[in-house]
Parts: sequence; structure tokens; C-alpha cells
Amino acid sequence: MTSIAEFSFPPVEACKNRLSNRILAEFHIPVQLASRGVAEVTTTNLEAYQHYFKGEELIDKFEFGEAQDEFEKAIALDSTFALAYSRLAYAIAWWNTELAKEPLHKALALIDRIPEKERYLVRAQDAQLEEGFKASLSILKEMERIYPDDKEMLFNIGDKNFHTGQYMQAVEYFQKVLVMDPTSERTLMHLAGAYQSVENYDKLLEVAKRWVSVTGPGQSHLWLNIAYAATGRFEPGLKSLEQARELYPEKYAITGLIVQLYTYQGKYDKAEAEAKTLVAEDQPAEAKQWGYGDLREIYAYLGRYREIMEVYDKKIRLAWATNDTARAIWYQIRKANHMIYGWNDVDSAWKEAAKTVLFQESHGSPDYWYSWAELNVYSGKYFEVDETAKGLGRAQQQVFQSLIHGAKGECSKAKSFADMRLRETPGFRKALLLYRVAECQYEKGQWQEAIEASLEVQDVYTYVPLSDGLAVFYPKSFYLLGKVYEEKGDKQKAIENTEKFLDLWKDADPDLPDLIDAKERLARLKGMTQKNNL
Repeated sequence: MTSIAEFSFPPVEACKNRLSNRILAEFHIPVQLASRGVAEVTTTNLEAYQHYFKGEELIDKFEFGEAQDEFEKAIALDSTFALAYSRLAYAIAWWNTELAKEPLHKALALIDRIPEKERYLVRAQDAQLEEGFKASLSILKEMERIYPDDKEMLFNIGDKNFHTGQYMQAVEYFQKVLVMDPTSERTLMHLAGAYQSVENYDKLLEVAKRWVSVTGPGQSHLWLNIAYAATGRFEPGLKSLEQARELYPEKYAITGLIVQLYTYQGKYDKAEAEAKTLVAEDQPAEAKQWGYGDLREIYAYLGRYREIMEVYDKKIRLAWATNDTARAIWYQIRKANHMIYGWNDVDSAWKEAAKTVLFQESHGSPDYWYSWAELNVYSGKYFEVDETAKGLGRAQQQVFQSLIHGAKGECSKAKSFADMRLRETPGFRKALLLYRVAECQYEKGQWQEAIEASLEVQDVYTYVPLSDGLAVFYPKSFYLLGKVYEEKGDKQKAIENTEKFLDLWKDADPDLPDLIDAKERLARLKGMTQKNNL
């Protein structure tokens, strides 16, 4: 498909006529509508359409922030460009459903300026934001009967099936999209996710390889890494990533994927050495931020929280040095969160968090506010949590309702809200939710439920071995399982899980409460076992 930007523009009138024909073809506008004038159903502003078209390309590449910029430029040039409003809402909804409602309402108010076919997509999007996936799916299925070959509709039906756990139905639709557009990254990523969800890791590897061949480095290599790890093919995975790093040395995330594969194999020294190559003195600031991020996750995994504090201090200084206030305050609040993960030190955490208050209104990103709300959960400031979560969208409100109910000891409610989010929640937040649910269940004596939730944390590790959050809660899940099995009277499993935790944390900071308690528990358990054997 040729972009308007590639045309060699003739005089204005001829240019308008050409644009009209282009839009008629692009949006399948019936000939009889042409008498109304193309401006009534799309736009006659060439530059606005150019930005719109670029935004669509970016959506298929999974670059939603950049797509948002393009749609906003299109709207700035034509404030009645309803399709641009609808796609702006689509791009925003990937990170904040509440903020997506405003541009979508503008699209709905201008729906007469949207071609008949695309109106189904706009209505389906509105139904999803207001009522959920099933309401959206019914509109899309109605559209399918009339326009069975529409690529966007096929993708969206696959997407709704994916997010409601109908994975094989999702695969069917994603395959149809790829026949029409083999380079659609959105589709390749969701197809990979569907195969991952049904634990068909060979198919996952096949899709990830195809994705890499189509697009090169980026999200594709992350999924290739997941596939190699899930299938236990570490050496081919490392070889592939090392080749990619040689071709794209400026793609520092590739080194992070190498770090993950070494972590999967228990080669923690090699993982740390790889991460440290990015923080060498001669490395650019971007490389250092990636490297410090990788080190933070390794240190969380191994219980080295003092080194996490040092890493955060370096990340914060680097962000301030590059005038990146948003990142600086986000790193500051994440440092506070890790003080609680490591030492359960709420007072010190709030001293760190206080350093961000002057900047939070003007520079607080969604990630910052998520971490701020999480800190308030641990402090018991539940009203503050609710107010903060409202600005993050319905999905994040459900996440924090789960955390709040867990903190209150209301385990069934915590699990109910967690279950609403688990299919759509990234691995690191999934681990957080599951672990907090399991903690609640342990405290309430719900032993079997706590075991199941803890094992789910470990299942997440199957495909995301090292990420901010999972690196914290994966090792802790063994500690928690040890406690649960001890209460159940299964001393052997209690010992096995506690020893696994202590092996991971063999070089951990000696003053971490979980480490101290685990050592005491293990000594007591082994002493009891020895007495029973006499």
C-alpha cells in the first residue's frame, strides 16, 4: 500500500482529486457516498492523512507511543478527522484505558464522518472500554458477517478471544491476518502469546523465528529468548542473541536477553558480567541505564538489596544528568518499593518517596504512579491508593483492589480481583499479584490455596525469568512455600523449598528479614527431622 507521502504532488485541485480517489479505495467507501464529498467521511487534508497513515504503520509495529504522536498531529491539522481520533484512542488504550475515552468519545460524536465499515471498529472499541471484551466481540462478529476479509476486524476478534482465554480461536484469526499481512508485529506477538499460553513452546519458537526474520531486533528477540528458554535450547538461543548483538550493537536490550538466558541456567556470574559490560565508563548513558536495570534484577533475584540501592542511586544520577526528570523520580519511587521488598522498611521507603513529591504532578508517568500506589498499599493508605488508581484506568484499579484486599486479609476478594487481571497482566506484575494473594492465604491458614498461588508465581518464571518484580518474587515464592509446608506438617517439602530459597540467596545481605527467618526455620526443621529419625 502506497502512502500519500510518496506521491509527487500536482497542483492543488488535481491533488485533492487524487486524495479523494485514494481515500475511497483505502476505506472502501461506496461510490454513492462520493456525492457527499470525501471530506464528510474522512479528511481532505493531505498532511493530516499522511500522519494518520504513519500512525497506522506504527500500530502494526507495536510502537504505540509514536503512533499516538502521529494521530495527535493529524488531529491538530484537521480537528474533524474522526478516524484519527478513534485510532488515537486505540493507541492510548494500550497503556491507559481511562485516558482513551476522551478521544474515542470525540470519534463517536463525529461518527458520520467515518466510513460505514470502520464504524463497527469504533463501536466495538467503545463497547470494550465500557463493558469489556465480550461486548466488543459481539459487534466484531456482526462486522465479520458483512466484511469477512477486513484485516483490522480479524485481528480484533483474535485479540478479544486471546484476552478471554479462547487461545485456539485466537490462533485461527491471527493466522488469517498473517496471510494478508505477514509483517504485522501486533499479530505475531499475540500469536506467540497464544502458543505460550497453551504451552506449545515449539510453535512459540516457530513464530518467534518468523517474527525475527520479518522485523529484526526488538520485541521479536524477547519472544525468541522466551521460546529458547521454555524449550531448554540455551545454546542456540545464546548464539542467536550474540549474532544479533554483533549486527545491532546499539540495541542494548539484546544484552539483557543474554543476561536472562544465563540466569535461566543458574550461571549468575556470567549474567552479572554481561550486564556490567553495559555500565563501563566508556558506554553511553542509554547503555548504562539498560545495564543498571539488568544488574538491579540480578541482585533482586539473589537477595543483594544493598547493591540494588547503589544501582538505583546511579540510575537516578544518570537520569538527572540527562535532564530526564520523569525517569529520575520513577527510579526514586522504585528504590522505595525495593526497600520494602528487601527489609520491609516502610519509614525509609517514604523518606525516599518524599524526594519525588515536588515533581510528581508535572513529571509523574503511569509507571511512577503505579509504584506510588503500590507504596501506599504497604503503608495502609487505601484511600490514596484508590484515588491514584483512578487515573491509571480500570485494569489498574482492579490490580490495586486485589493488593488492598490482600493487605486487609480478605483473600477471596484479593484472588477474585487478581483473576480478573492475570491473563492481561505483564509477568512482573502477575508475580506481584500472585505472591501477595499467596501471602494472604498463608496468613489465613488457607494452605492449599497458598501453595497453588506460589506455584503460579514459579510458572510465570517459565517465560519471564528476570524482570523487575518477578526477580523479587520468584525466590521469595520458595521461602513462602517452605512456610506453608511447615504449617501443613510436610517437613520434607518445607525443607526442600527453604533450601532452594537459601541456595538462591546464599550471597544475600545478612540482615534481610526473610533470610534470617528462613535460616532459623531450616535449622528448626532439620533439628526436628533428626529427632524423629533417632
